[in-house]
Amino acid sequence: MLRGIWCLLVSALLALTLGVMLIVVNFIRRSDGLNDWVMRVWAVETLRAAGIDLIVEGDDRVPAETPCFFVGNHQSAMDIPSLLVARRGRVRFLAKESLFRIPLFGWICKSAGHLSVSRTRPRVTLERLEKLLRQIRGRPVSLAVFPEGTRSPDGRLLPFHKGTMKMCGRAGLTVVPFAVSGSLAVHKRGILHVCPGTVRIRFGIPIRAEEVSALSVEQLHDRVYKAVASGLDLPAAMSGVMAS
Repeated sequence: MLRGIWCLLVSALLALTLGVMLIVVNFIRRSDGLNDWVMRVWAVETLRAAGIDLIVEGDDRVPAETPCFFVGNHQSAMDIPSLLVARRGRVRFLAKESLFRIPLFGWICKSAGHLSVSRTRPRVTLERLEKLLRQIRGRPVSLAVFPEGTRSPDGRLLPFHKGTMKMCGRAGLTVVPFAVSGSLAVHKRGILHVCPGTVRIRFGIPIRAEEVSALSVEQLHDRVYKAVASGLDLPAAMSGVMAS
C-alpha cells in the first residue's frame, strides 16, 4: 500500500509541476522537444517509484525517424509510462474525451499533444486526428492507442473497437502492433496497491503505411489483433471480432 501511495504522489506531483511548465512554454512557443522530455521524465520516474523493471523487445523493428501508429493491448495504468519509456517520450496517446474535461489535467494533456477521442462524435475525432497528423508530419513523433477501449480485467485480449481501427487506417502512418505483459501483476484497476515487478513490451513487425492503405478495416484488424495476441503468447482465437 505504501508503494502505491508513493507512486501516486510521485506521478501526480511530476505531472503537476512539469505539466504547468509545459502549458506556459507551449503558450509562448510550442516546443516538441520539451514535450518529449516531459513525457519521458514523468514516465521514467513513475516506473521507478512503482519498482518496475522494463524489458523492451523488437525495438530494432520500429522505424527510428518516422511517425508510426502504435496499437496494442491495455492491462494497467502502467502501460502508458512503459510505452513512453520504450519510445523515449516520442508518443502521443489517443484518450477518451472525458479525461480532457478534468481541470488542469485535461489542459496538460492537450498542451502535450495528446488526442481527445469522442465515441459519440466520430467526425469530430477524425477532424482532431487530421489536425494532429498535420502537426507531426516530418517529425519523429508517433501516436498510440489501446483499441480494446478499456483495461483488461484478467489480461485476456478483448475485442478491438471498429472506430479505432478505422482511425488507424485513415492516419496514413505505419502501424506497429505491440503487446504489454506483466503490468497487470504490478497494478490492477481500482486498487491503490502497487507490487514491484517486470513489465515487458514486445513490438511486432510494422505494417508499412502503403500496405495499411491497401487493407480494409477488417483486414487491418485481423493482422494487428493476431500480432498483439502473438506478442502475448496467446492464441488469436477472437481474430475477426470487432466491437462497434
